[in-house]
Amino acid sequence: LVFVHLYEGRRAAAQRALRNMAEIDALTGVANRGHFQACLERSIKEGTRTGSAFVLVVLDVDLFKEVNDRWGHDAGDAALRHICSCMAERLRATDYIGRLGGEEFGIVLSNTATPAAVQLIDDLRNRIVDNHLQHERHSISLSATFGLAEWPADGDSVETLYRSADRRLYRGKAAGRNQL
Repeated sequence: LVFVHLYEGRRAAAQRALRNMAEIDALTGVANRGHFQACLERSIKEGTRTGSAFVLVVLDVDLFKEVNDRWGHDAGDAALRHICSCMAERLRATDYIGRLGGEEFGIVLSNTATPAAVQLIDDLRNRIVDNHLQHERHSISLSATFGLAEWPADGDSVETLYRSADRRLYRGKAAGRNQL
């Protein structure tokens, strides 16, 4: 009986570790692209069932290549973790954060319409700018540009929501970065 108990405990721990490896971005600790995509699909199904809106936010760290080039890849990694920390401190427990790739992230703001999302994301944008990354005696200023898309007004599928948020993100980049 003791052996079975120990075995089951270790098996359950190993299964949790494998699930984390499959769902979590190892560098930042937020959801990886696949898990974030599943959360977004679940949000669409829930929104269809309940009629409650949500907002997809896509953000891109501004001038990230310059951080890597000037201070090294360790600083770039620290910058990504720092931005995730800023987001996690500000967002609600019901919101999802995921790393979409490189220096691009996604956020799902549950039960939120655009006006409330704009306030929250603008506060988050300012938080990132105001909280410089301290890395190896350097103070590194960071910023990000955000694109928002509300379900179902801006799209009723994963693809149309991403396209809408991406289009707005790139308009912000063209307007000078650090935009919403």
